[in-house]
Amino acid sequence: MEMCRSYLFVRKLKKWKIEKRFISFHLFISDRKHHHKVFFFLEKMSSTTPPPLPSHIKIRNDEYRGRCVIATKSFLPGELILSTSPQAYVPSENQERCATCFESTTTLKKCKGCSYAHYCSRKCQIVDWKSNGHSKLCKYMVKLRKHLRNQSELSDAILLLKTFSDTSRRDFVSSMCYHVPTSSSLERSSKRLIHTIQSTVPWIAKCSKEKLLNTLYRFGSNNFAITDDLLLKTGAGVYPHGALLNHDCVPNCVVTYDRLVQNIRCIRKIKKGEELTHSYVVFTHSIYHTTLLLLLQTTHPHTDT
Repeated sequence: MEMCRSYLFVRKLKKWKIEKRFISFHLFISDRKHHHKVFFFLEKMSSTTPPPLPSHIKIRNDEYRGRCVIATKSFLPGELILSTSPQAYVPSENQERCATCFESTTTLKKCKGCSYAHYCSRKCQIVDWKSNGHSKLCKYMVKLRKHLRNQSELSDAILLLKTFSDTSRRDFVSSMCYHVPTSSSLERSSKRLIHTIQSTVPWIAKCSKEKLLNTLYRFGSNNFAITDDLLLKTGAGVYPHGALLNHDCVPNCVVTYDRLVQNIRCIRKIKKGEELTHSYVVFTHSIYHTTLLLLLQTTHPHTDT
């Protein structure tokens, strides 16, 4: 099934009485066995301005594309455009990777408080405790694991708690756009997850349910799968700056990871004023082809393509 994304229009809804918040309609058209199906969903533009970007790129609000990232200078293939660390992250296999640095080793030691998080060193344990928000969720992990139905819900719960454990982190994440689900089952499961988290963790119960729910929607619309050198998933991360880039079926950028640092590089010549894009959905063979091309161009950055 092939999908193409078409932006129909963006307009301000005054009846919402929310300034600087926009609704854009997106059209997904799929073609399967000559039957055309149309799916609509709503996208809410955040009223929060994201933190400043490097001087060589800027944000522009386009009537049809919505929020875009534009190059303010020309780029050659292989050049690094953006390099950021996640605001919150969680490993896919908690018993196989360090919860702080994602190091994979057989000598991991588990947290004595929750018996869930694992660390490769005392240093990583301290960093996770003081800086990543583990101190605020450690003693609730046992109950969360008991009440949540699967690993996916637990990962979302951890990301949500880590995000709201720090005010600046929460504000940064709130700058991301998000899609309002039209599926009633998805909405019910999201609300059930929020109810479970607030019932289990007392300090998060003070937060607005609407803010928590919207943040969960932001995760679903923007989170990245962190991958290793073999492009195998190692975890999930919240990268607000990386999430600013729109999708394109023929992108001019590719996303790679150096452990936890997200690197966005261009894979062809980019002119000043051109929008920067990457592919949200890439087939495996395309990933390997693009990555190989990137490596070649990084080695020989002035090679014409």
